[in-house]
Amino acid sequence: GARGFIPLKGKNSFTLAEVLITLGIIGVVAAMTMPTLIKKHQQRVLVTRLQKNYSIVSQALITSISENGSFNEWDLGTDYNKANLKRVVDKYFVPYFKKLKMYETSGYSCYETYGFYLADGTLVIFSLDGSSNAGNPPEAIHLQFEFRNKLLAKDYSRSNFEFRIDDGRLRFFEWGKRGDVWTSVHATTREELINHTKYGCNANIPKDQRLNCGALIQWDGWQIKDDYPW
Repeated sequence: GARGFIPLKGKNSFTLAEVLITLGIIGVVAAMTMPTLIKKHQQRVLVTRLQKNYSIVSQALITSISENGSFNEWDLGTDYNKANLKRVVDKYFVPYFKKLKMYETSGYSCYETYGFYLADGTLVIFSLDGSSNAGNPPEAIHLQFEFRNKLLAKDYSRSNFEFRIDDGRLRFFEWGKRGDVWTSVHATTREELINHTKYGCNANIPKDQRLNCGALIQWDGWQIKDDYPW
């Protein structure tokens, strides 16, 4: 009868043990690199969303100013209640966005009780700001981007970003230092954004107080660097 054929192991063949070892090594490398890859992807998604919405709101502000006059001429009213806030937002912001879904909570205060959702689901919340304790009328408008829609679990390094309008442009919250005193003046260096003792963007500051983080992302050219408290 015909002789049986016994295949020989060629020079380029691998044993089962070698294949398993190789797969094991690949698995270990993947386990080590995947968290970093996922983190980098999440950071890119966050920065893209933040930059896009910043641009959308900034453009709406520019259009509103072109139709309603300079920001200094806007009628911000005299009260810090929600009724006045709604009047300001409805007049100076709502007409310059498309198909808005409005957001409103109960309560009398103007703080985080009124706003709207952008097309990607980002909640934009408005507040009126000024020297209310001194009896002065509102002089600025605060905005907050809320990405997770969990208003009781704020994280100003990942899901909440604070802005201020007081000179006709949308400006990130950016407290810095005057002399040796950490205060509310605009930060002039990257180190001030990071090291502010109350609102600095660093891991030693609680997440719900890292209000300088949005400004740091913008300062770094719309990117998240290795020292960012992710």
